[in-house]
Amino acid sequence: TPPVRYLPCVVPCKLYFSSLQTTFSRNFQKTGYFDLTGIQTAVFEYNGKLTILPVSRQRPVTPGDMDPAPEQELMFTELIMDGRIQEDDLQRMGLELAWLEKQLKQRHIRSPQDVFLALCDRNRKLVLSGRNSAAN
Repeated sequence: TPPVRYLPCVVPCKLYFSSLQTTFSRNFQKTGYFDLTGIQTAVFEYNGKLTILPVSRQRPVTPGDMDPAPEQELMFTELIMDGRIQEDDLQRMGLELAWLEKQLKQRHIRSPQDVFLALCDRNRKLVLSGRNSAAN
C-alpha cells in the first residue's frame, strides 16, 4: 500500500476534508460511479481530473474480453490504380495475378483498364471503383 500523507490538523482542516469529500463524490458521480465499492483506485490529478480504475469485475467490456475475439480491421492496399495493376502491392499481399483476374471476371469486368481503383485488405475483401462507376 502507498504511504499515507498526513496534514497538520488545525481547525480549517476539517472544512478542507469536508470540501474534498464533496468534490470526490461529485466527480465519482460524473464518471458514472455511484457505488464506491466498484472502484479499485481513484486518483485526483493535479489538474483537478479524477482518474478511476474500476474493480476488474465492474469495468466495461472490451473486444479482448469476448470469445472469440473480433477480427482486426485492416488497412486497404491498392491493387489497381487508374487501370494499372500494382504488382508490388499484389505480391506484398501474397496474391497472384490469376486471383485478381478471377475477381474481376466474377464482377463482369473484362480488363484492369476498366477499373479506376481496386482496394483489397488482408482478409481479401476487394472493393472496386470502375471508370464508369459501374463496378462494385
